[in-house]
Amino acid sequence: MKKKRSKARRLINMILQAQFGIEGTNELGLTSGLTTQASYVFPLVIGITIAAVIFVIALFSVRAWLRRRTRAHGASFERVVILVAIPKFKSQEETKKDSTQDVQQLIDDAESFFAAVGGLKSQKGIVKWFTGRDDAMTFEIVTHEGLTKFYFSVPRSLKDYVEEQLLARYPDAHIEEMEDFNIFSPTGTILGSYLTFKRPHAFPIKTYKKMENDPLDGLTNALSKIPKEAGVAIQFVTRSAKPAWRKFGLKIA
Repeated sequence: MKKKRSKARRLINMILQAQFGIEGTNELGLTSGLTTQASYVFPLVIGITIAAVIFVIALFSVRAWLRRRTRAHGASFERVVILVAIPKFKSQEETKKDSTQDVQQLIDDAESFFAAVGGLKSQKGIVKWFTGRDDAMTFEIVTHEGLTKFYFSVPRSLKDYVEEQLLARYPDAHIEEMEDFNIFSPTGTILGSYLTFKRPHAFPIKTYKKMENDPLDGLTNALSKIPKEAGVAIQFVTRSAKPAWRKFGLKIA
């Protein structure tokens, strides 16, 4: 029996020497060298973990710095502000032809315009991950000095595309590039708020197809009562969504 144990120990020693280059066994037949090896492995694992954490922190710190730098130095100069003017007066014949169906058709054109804008591919890649996306577009209704105007602000690279899509739906619209404006007063009070959905974004809200009148009428009538010394801006910030954003809607459709 002892000879068999001795042979087993010698066999274990041979295997350990061949695989790990260590010798010597204790009474349990386990090599004492494994404990020594483990004492080196554990600090190595801890060191690699700490290095990985430092690397991730440094990576996101560089990313945050690059995004701040991009916004501060380059983003504002790459955007263009466009004023959109529509015909103010209509002939009596055109006024008589206006109906609920005509209003819905006009708004339906706007829906197809935003669908075309939303169909643009979203920016992606390692560079945009570091510097941030710059393909956001804003559509604004602004009341300032007693006048209500419509603007949109887009990256200069998308200016021609957005203008073409808008004029394709509203050929009578007049488009003019403007300098950026400021409706705020240095001594005034600034108030802001935002709207959110009661349910997830995939669920529909009440649309113009369920309305008999132009929903913009009530909004512009309220804006017309703003004093000249005050200003109001309603801003919609949009950008093309990544495919993952639409998957939620497809799951519940």
